[in-house]
Amino acid sequence: MRLFIMSECSENEWDNVLPLLPNSHFLQTSDWAKIKSELGWCAFYKIWKSKSGSIVAGAMILEKSVGINKLPLKLSIQYIPRGPLLDWKNTQLVQVVLEDITNYSREKKVIFTKIDPEVLCESGFESENFIQLSTRGSIIKDVLLQRNWNYSTSQIQFENTVWIDLTQSEEQILSKMKQKTRYNIRLSEKKGVKIRVATKNEYEKVYQLYAETSIRDNFVIRSQDYYLHLWKTFSEKNICEVLIAEYEGSIIAGLILYYFGDKAYYVYGMSANVHRNLMATYLLQWKAIVNAKQRGKKIYDLWGAPTNLKESDPMWGVYKFKLGLGGELIKTVGAWDFSSRKILNYLYEIILPNLLKVLRFFGRKKTQVSIE
Repeated sequence: MRLFIMSECSENEWDNVLPLLPNSHFLQTSDWAKIKSELGWCAFYKIWKSKSGSIVAGAMILEKSVGINKLPLKLSIQYIPRGPLLDWKNTQLVQVVLEDITNYSREKKVIFTKIDPEVLCESGFESENFIQLSTRGSIIKDVLLQRNWNYSTSQIQFENTVWIDLTQSEEQILSKMKQKTRYNIRLSEKKGVKIRVATKNEYEKVYQLYAETSIRDNFVIRSQDYYLHLWKTFSEKNICEVLIAEYEGSIIAGLILYYFGDKAYYVYGMSANVHRNLMATYLLQWKAIVNAKQRGKKIYDLWGAPTNLKESDPMWGVYKFKLGLGGELIKTVGAWDFSSRKILNYLYEIILPNLLKVLRFFGRKKTQVSIE
């Protein structure tokens, strides 16, 4: 008899189970699934129970139909964002969950199933809740390889990130920041920059700043409707907070913060091309850290670091900014793919990068038009 049994649960049941699972994440919420449903994804909620009936693992599996060069086939892909959620130190449980996910992937005949669990490989982070996981990274990679999972060529989320330990006092957090960072925080306050939570009526202005930032820093974003819907949905659930920096009545910078479990996540940042000498982004980050700490969060996730720690990496400047805030580099196992349909998966991997190049080109054009 198996030690752990997988079953499907309802959305309501999942909402109750999720906060109790290890490393629960806002990307595993049913609210996130609803946002993605507007982009063609549908969600399936899986839980694993022990012999005693207690829930020991879970996964929200997103599935989407795709087409490849107009082939007359019904094809789909699956993605488990920041999951599956379980105790990765429990070897037997890991084996069962991975086996069930691969079997489900075969059953649904999808091109591939992607996972990107938050399993740490390397970490300077000192919290006892997470340092234990850092010794598991190489072991989990070996288990994945043994079960025919492959390190993914498409990393949807950042493989690496930067964390700040919020269990410290505010004075301790400030003391670990670079001297220049502390100076810029004080300078911004002295120059009269004010930080507050934006009203929903101001989200459009925040998006315009984000669009301006994407053009300046050369990255692609989605439409205004997508972000406004996303921020409003999660703010109504008290999961999201939109912070803005004001100077002389104008919004000059913004920051989108998500709260879930014991973490706060800095997911989006934006700033105007003017008044950059006021260092508003530094003050914004400090206020976000203070807000997260007041909510009782233990970790402030700065959401992203270079995969290769080289100055030539496009993220290097942002990474140095995050380290300046006193954060520690966190390396995870990254995203892994399982496919029982190798030929279709190969075709998909060839077509997808070229498609993304085209989409990015038109995405930048569309964003430019939106801010004009």
